[in-house]
Amino acid sequence: MLYSVYVLTNTVNGKCYVGSCQDNIIRKRKSAHLTGTSNPLISDDLDKFDCQAFHFMVFRSGLTKFEARSIEKWLIQQVFHSHEPFGYNICPNGDGYGHAGENHYLYGKTRSPESIAKQSAATKGKRRSIATEFKKGHSPSHKTSIQKQDHIRYLYRNGIRASRMIASIVQVSKTTVLEYTKDLR
Repeated sequence: MLYSVYVLTNTVNGKCYVGSCQDNIIRKRKSAHLTGTSNPLISDDLDKFDCQAFHFMVFRSGLTKFEARSIEKWLIQQVFHSHEPFGYNICPNGDGYGHAGENHYLYGKTRSPESIAKQSAATKGKRRSIATEFKKGHSPSHKTSIQKQDHIRYLYRNGIRASRMIASIVQVSKTTVLEYTKDLR
């Protein structure tokens, strides 16, 4: 499996995020960053500016996992200084949040019945993601187009008017974007 290193730059304030991922999911990472679902610091700035203020660039691709992680750490620490508060990387060494296993704040704890009931009430009636549908054994094929329609409309309502950009984020054709945004114009 080959990996890529990428840089997301806010052209307004100059802050950067450096990341690495498998080559075959680079578009998904771009979409996650530009919709504010991957990093709370980027999400906060997406609320202030729109996604057109961000520039996504693949720094290098076709790397081994070790090479990609090494370059990512080097870029975060030495080149862009993109760790918090100077950039969007939360950990200065590029190792993610660092809250897995024993380091996770809920490790070894059980939730109260009141907490479970509160979360259940908050999520009632909400759509599940495709990944959740697969985990639960349901076929998400009938929801895929609905989810993409909602994503297209969400991006359009939140200030992204360039149909070509929406098409690249959602990974649909420009005609599809125009079809689902015509009632919003």
